[in-house]
Amino acid sequence: MRKTKWLYISGAIIFAIGIIIFILSMAIVGFSFDELGGVVENNTEISGDFNSIVIDTSTADLKIQISSDGKSSLQTRANDKIIYRPTVENGILTIKGEDNRKWYERMFDFGDDDVVLSLSTTQYESLSIKGSTGNIVISEGLAFAKGEIAVSTADVKIESSLGNLTVSISTGDFSMKNTALESLNIKGTTGDIILKNIDVSKGAAIELTTGDISLENINMGGALGIVGSTSDLEMKNVKAQSLNAKLSTGEMELEGVVIDGEMKLKTSTGDMELEGCDASSLKIESSSGDVSGVLLTSKIFYATSSTGDISVPKSTQGGLCEVVTSSGDIEFKIAEKN
Repeated sequence: MRKTKWLYISGAIIFAIGIIIFILSMAIVGFSFDELGGVVENNTEISGDFNSIVIDTSTADLKIQISSDGKSSLQTRANDKIIYRPTVENGILTIKGEDNRKWYERMFDFGDDDVVLSLSTTQYESLSIKGSTGNIVISEGLAFAKGEIAVSTADVKIESSLGNLTVSISTGDFSMKNTALESLNIKGTTGDIILKNIDVSKGAAIELTTGDISLENINMGGALGIVGSTSDLEMKNVKAQSLNAKLSTGEMELEGVVIDGEMKLKTSTGDMELEGCDASSLKIESSSGDVSGVLLTSKIFYATSSTGDISVPKSTQGGLCEVVTSSGDIEFKIAEKN
């Protein structure tokens, strides 16, 4: 009872403080909402040659696209006290938001800023994006030899080629499709990661704390590494030189995953299912969960389970398929050849 009463008192105090701050803020601006700033639209043509782009949008939504009129330009829709100035120096285009609002103006500005960068050409050396809470969209048709994206709370959607790409997201979804890369490195804390119709000439590393990971129609020229804490992993029609996937809590569903070298799969809690998959050798570990699958070619099975049933083909040909689970059933078959 005392705990509940204290919660009510704490809530009332916080509410009262909020009212006081609001009244003080409005008193500072003479109780005029107009003084808190309005929304303005600007269109700035970008002059000068540049091959690299550096963007810091802070809280604005950002879209990068190919120009429709053959000119590079920056279109913004933002609070009139937030200024986005494009500057070109030493072949680098820099765009950074300059926030001239007072502290009380920021408290009562709930609008979303929009920044659209239209580019006159398609090929660039590098792209670097830093943001706090704005979403990012990079439209199709552009190509960057190197890309770096770091955001706090934002969704990121990419349909262009970014060569060697490094992405860091604290909270938000990352999606990329219909493009080609040289290498890919993604780190996320909370959100989903979706990759579809992508060619990666080298390798990729994906790390996610909470959220689902989905890969479909991926051709990987090197190693593919995946680490998830509380995540489900879904892979469909994926090819790579090697695969190493680890989940703490979550299920794995693999369909049409073909690995030239070794496939390693490990999860603490969750079922694992492989349909029409294959590799030179497989090592599959699960603490608590069933493991089942249909492989494309014969394997020499070594399967153990502490408390579950085991059903695997008896074969003396092919690479090694080692399956170990503490609490779960193991069932594998070899696909019939037509």
